Amino acid sequence: MCNDDVTEDELCKAINQLSKNKSPGSDGLTVEFYCKFYSELKYVLLKLFDAIEEEGILSRSMKCGIISLVYKKKGERNFLKNYRPMSLLQVDYKILARIMSNRLKSVLPKIISEDQTCCVIGRDISNNISNVRDIMELVERDDLEDIFKIRSSKCF
Repeated sequence: MCNDDVTEDELCKAINQLSKNKSPGSDGLTVEFYCKFYSELKYVLLKLFDAIEEEGILSRSMKCGIISLVYKKKGERNFLKNYRPMSLLQVDYKILARIMSNRLKSVLPKIISEDQTCCVIGRDISNNISNVRDIMELVERDDLEDIFKIRSSKCF
């Protein structure tokens, strides 16, 4: 599924998920531009993404970004610590990255252990807390504390 060709549905979904009113890349094209001219651009983007898959390499513009320093609106402008870097990337690159991210979101829960709860959609750290409580209750109920003391002393 992760290696399939990009579909129109995926493309449309990815463009609509991107944040609006953000700075464009060096080409000057914004997310709003891609939204406005989607019907004309979708075929160009689909051909571009197919070519990237076939050749196994991103276009030159997709591999470049512009890093700019932006004032944080706090403190004096004379100190570097009052600035943060901002990376300007091309929107076509962001669209492809979003498509890949959306694909990974559906696959990750299947390949990452259920014990890993961070950063996997549909999982919650409270599940781990419940597991620890259950283990503690089992240890106390079955009087297994001595087993854990022996094993832990051997580790160090």
